[in-house]
Amino acid sequence: MAESEARLRALADNLPDGLIFQVAPAPGGPASWRFAHISNGVERLHGVSAAAVLADPSLLFQRIGAGHRARFARELARAAAARDTFRIELPFRAPSGRGLRWSRLSAAPRTLLDGTTAWDGIEVDITAAKATEAALRQAEERFRGLFDAAPFSIVIVDPVSFGVLAFNDRACEELGYTREEFARLTMVDVDALADMAAIRRRARAHTLRPGVQEFEARHRGKDGTVRDVLVRACGIVLDGREVAYTAHHDITDRKAAEAALRAGEAEFRAIFETSAAGMAEVDLRTGRYLRVNRRFCEMVGRGEAELTGGLGPEDIRHPDERDAPFGAAEADASPDGRFEDERRYVRPDGAAVWVRGSVAVAARDDEGRPARAAAVITDVTDQKRADELQTLLMREVDHRARNALAVVQAMLRLTPAEGPEACRFAATLEGRVAAMARAHTLLSRDRWAGAELRDLAEAELAPYAGGGEGSLVLDGPPALLSPEAAQPFGMVLHELATNAAKYGALSRPGGRVEVRWRPGAGPAADGLAVEWRESGGPTLAGPPSRTGFGTRLVARTVRQLGGEAVMEWAADGLRCSFAIPARRFQAPAARDEAREAAGGAATRTTGVPALAPPVA
Repeated sequence: MAESEARLRALADNLPDGLIFQVAPAPGGPASWRFAHISNGVERLHGVSAAAVLADPSLLFQRIGAGHRARFARELARAAAARDTFRIELPFRAPSGRGLRWSRLSAAPRTLLDGTTAWDGIEVDITAAKATEAALRQAEERFRGLFDAAPFSIVIVDPVSFGVLAFNDRACEELGYTREEFARLTMVDVDALADMAAIRRRARAHTLRPGVQEFEARHRGKDGTVRDVLVRACGIVLDGREVAYTAHHDITDRKAAEAALRAGEAEFRAIFETSAAGMAEVDLRTGRYLRVNRRFCEMVGRGEAELTGGLGPEDIRHPDERDAPFGAAEADASPDGRFEDERRYVRPDGAAVWVRGSVAVAARDDEGRPARAAAVITDVTDQKRADELQTLLMREVDHRARNALAVVQAMLRLTPAEGPEACRFAATLEGRVAAMARAHTLLSRDRWAGAELRDLAEAELAPYAGGGEGSLVLDGPPALLSPEAAQPFGMVLHELATNAAKYGALSRPGGRVEVRWRPGAGPAADGLAVEWRESGGPTLAGPPSRTGFGTRLVARTVRQLGGEAVMEWAADGLRCSFAIPARRFQAPAARDEAREAAGGAATRTTGVPALAPPVA
């Protein structure tokens, strides 16, 4: 027995992370239980000697965590009353005084030789196990939190049967199943193929290996809707069982966007390559072409590889236009984001190509500055040549017409005129030819777009401007006469001026002629009303006894213009008024508006000496 006792004590004293004890109830309740024996391991676990504990058992009771002492006392009382085993886990203050350590106490009752009952037990330090337990619990909580809160479907699958072992709520939501319904599914039910053999073949193609595999699949929801998904799968071992952890990302919208992008790119490429206009894209940071189409290459006589291999607009521009901007800055500043201009490019053979380009900013950098520009370019070389040829022809026609009029004037001057009547006829005819020539000159100056009424009046009245300040007055807004109306109108003014110089206001000093015109007046609301008024000349007794050729010419010419001349022989001078329809004149061009604005008033005297402002 002594030898057996020694062996038992040796084992008890050297029990790692534990101790052996024997306790029995004592008068005074659970807190005064006495230790019949306790091994030396108590010093390692609690920092007190076995002798001290045998002498005062409360030393250990006081080291129990304060919130657990009552629970320990209740368990001891229950075991004593029922003569039953007890098992409890308790926190104790660590021997160092910092923190807690956990122990598991287990004891079973045994009847001693004297008939009393004692409990033989063991205490084991489970602090490390508790820490591991807590870590596992936290890990499980973190995993469950991520599992449930993931913004994509997560399904744990049996890789053999494709049965669903676990899943999150997002998987149910995306496919439209309840949790009870989803738990009864397999991935065969979910996969759009719905073919076990085909799914197995695909699964073998994506056999789970260490690491994460990724592939695309199609899943069918409860309502039959098919969605594109990106599957990321990883093989793991849970509870000794191989499973597949799969994350399913819905990429239906992304796939649709990619398809739309491909279709749009194909459509753009078709338009880009087959367009009859040249198209080019330029990197504004480097000044180099990013891409060009076939038509642009044909225009500039260079291949696509050459242009996109390092060339830019500045490299092929005509030397005379190297300082002109490309147009991106102008497009960026314009209200509609575009800029149009004409320029010349130089082909490798030295030939110049005229183009009309429309430039727009296509992209910006992170700071909002233009980074890329697109240009649509049209070859206008032939149009330019046609315009130049037309200009040459018009100049030639104008030159020949002026020569013809000059020849007529020369012939009139060289033709012998016998008698005063013949001389007057020749002079009159020569003046009319000169009036036609002046109108022709104004028309040719503006390339037969029309003649400004004021310019025409100044040209016809200029020979009579020496009558002193205020002898001639021109008053009216800008009005552009049509080409077919300019010469007849000039003839009317010439006849009236000639008549005034012979018989009217311009025949004596102090005479005055006023020419006024107003649009939107006269018989036609949209016509142009013109009035010729003389004053300061010989007093008139009334209409002449016979109608002269000049008067008849004025009337007929005004009728040719579409109006009707009204002649009034007032005592203070002749008044002639008429109106021409809107088709014979039009609003002034921008050039004329700018010129008029620079003049500062509707009435001006430029071009006719000594013209006075209008009077009230």
